[in-house]
Amino acid sequence: MANVTVGSRFVSDGNYGTVKYIGEVPPTAGEWLGVEWDEPERGKHDGMHEGHRFFHTNHPTSGSFIRLKKAEFGISYCEALVERYGMPDDEDMGIEKSEWFFKTYGNKQKAVEMVGAQSVAKLQSQYEKLSDVALREMRISSAGAEGHIEKTSPNVTELDLSKNLLSSLEQVANITKQMKSLKTLKLSENRLQLPLQSTKLDTAFQNVSELFLNYMKLTWKDIVQLSPVLPSLKNLHVCFNDISTIPRLDNSFESLELLNLESNNIADWKSVQHLGQLPRLSSLILNMNSIPEISFKETACGEKTKLFPALKSISLNDNKLSSWRDVNELNKLTGLEEIRLKRNPLLKDQKYFNVRQLIITKIETLKLCNGSEVPDIERKTAELDYLKRFGQEWLDSGGSQDLAINRPSDDFKINHPRYHRLLELYGAPESSEFSAAPSTALKNTLIKVTIVCPQKPEIKAVSKKLPGSMTVQKVKNLISRIFKVDTTDQQLAYISKKMGGPEVELESDLRQLSYYSLENEDTIVIKF
Repeated sequence: MANVTVGSRFVSDGNYGTVKYIGEVPPTAGEWLGVEWDEPERGKHDGMHEGHRFFHTNHPTSGSFIRLKKAEFGISYCEALVERYGMPDDEDMGIEKSEWFFKTYGNKQKAVEMVGAQSVAKLQSQYEKLSDVALREMRISSAGAEGHIEKTSPNVTELDLSKNLLSSLEQVANITKQMKSLKTLKLSENRLQLPLQSTKLDTAFQNVSELFLNYMKLTWKDIVQLSPVLPSLKNLHVCFNDISTIPRLDNSFESLELLNLESNNIADWKSVQHLGQLPRLSSLILNMNSIPEISFKETACGEKTKLFPALKSISLNDNKLSSWRDVNELNKLTGLEEIRLKRNPLLKDQKYFNVRQLIITKIETLKLCNGSEVPDIERKTAELDYLKRFGQEWLDSGGSQDLAINRPSDDFKINHPRYHRLLELYGAPESSEFSAAPSTALKNTLIKVTIVCPQKPEIKAVSKKLPGSMTVQKVKNLISRIFKVDTTDQQLAYISKKMGGPEVELESDLRQLSYYSLENEDTIVIKF
C-alpha cells in the first residue's frame, strides 16, 4: 500500500482503472479501493454509495469498490524489459536474481517466458544494442531504480509504452530522460495526469520528434501543455480523443510538420483554421470528424490565403462536407498537393470518375487525389471536360466566348472560381461542345475504343464499346480471348485521340477505365 495513492493506475482481471479513493467503506471492515474503470460498463456507480459520496467519476456507472488484492499496480521498466526480451548478460539491474525467473501474479508464480531459442534470447538480451523497444501492455508503472535504464538500454530511438499503468507525465519522463537518442514515443491508451508546470521535464523529451497519444481522452488544452517540453516535435498523433475545439495556438508546436486528429469531435472549421498558424505544418489528417464546411472568409474568391503556408496534404475522409464550394475553398491554399476526400455527403450520387475529375479541376496544384497520382494528361482532360460541362451555365450567367465582354455572375464565380483561368488556358468552348451532366444510363457510359496489338500485326484492330466501370483486369480477360495473349503477359496502355501525346499506362488491374479518363475513339494498345 505504500506506493498506492489516489491517481495510481491498476489492472484487475484484464480491466484497467484509476484509484479514486483509499479507505474504509462502512459498514464493512477493512480498507477498500474506490476505483474508476476505463470501460464504464465495468462499474456500478459514480462514487456514491449508501447515500455517501466517496469520490467522483466521469461516467455514472464507471465506479466500483474493490479490495487491494484484486488490483495489480505494475512493474518497473527494467522488469518489463526482462519479461519481453529475456535474460540480460549483465544482471546488475537492481532486481533480485530470483526475479529474473519468477514473477508473482496474485498468489501464483509464473516463470518468465524466454523468447525463442536460447541463442535468440541471448541476442535479444543485449539491451545496449536495442534501438526499437516495444513494451505495449506490459503493466509498467515506474522507471525502476535510478540510472538503470541509461545503463542497460541507452540507445533506444523508438519506444512503445502504450496501454501500461503509467499515471503521470513525470513517470514517463523518469524513463525517457535516460534515453538521450529517443526519437519516437508511443504513449497511446494510457491515462496520464498532465502537468500545469513543466519545468521538471525540460530534458526528458528534448529529442522526441514523433509522439503518439491516441485513445487517451485528451482535450486540446491538455495537449498544448506538452508543447514547451517537446521542442523537436515534428509528428503528433492524437486520434480518438476528446478534442472538439482548438483555440489560437500562441506559438505552440512551432516545429510541427504532421498533425493527425482522426476521430475526434471537431465540428467547426474555425478551430481547424487556428492550426493555419503553424508555420511548418505540411500534413493535416482530419478523418472521421464532423466538419460541415470549409471556408476562408477573409480571402477573396480567386485569391490565396496566408494560412497554412506549408500545407501540402490534407485528409478529410468521413466528414460532413456537403457542397462543392468546400472544395473550391481548398484551392485557396498556396501549395496543396494531396487530398483525401472519401465518404462525404457532397460525393453522394456522383460517379467516381466525375467526382475525381471535379476535385482535380477545382484544386489547381493537386498531384495526388485519394491516394493515386494525377498525371498531366488526366488533369488536361478533366479541365477540358469541365469547361464543356459547365459551358451553358457560364453563358447563361453572363459569360461570353468574346472574353472582352465576358461578365459571368458573382454566383457563378463562387461556384466555379477556376473557370476564368481555364478559359485563359484553353480558350472558350464552342456552343456545340457544351454537354449536360452525364447520364447514369448504361448506353451513355459506354466508351467506344479501338484495341490494337502491334506485336501481332496479323490480327486486325478490334472496335469495342466498353463500360467505364469495367476494370483493367476484365479488359485483359477480353483481350486474352480475342488476341490469344495470356492475361499475365499483357501490359496495356492507351492513346487519347483528343489529346494525342504519349501512351498512358493502365498499370493497375483493379482500376476502372473511367479512372484513366478514357473517352470515345481512344485506342488501347497491347504489349507483351
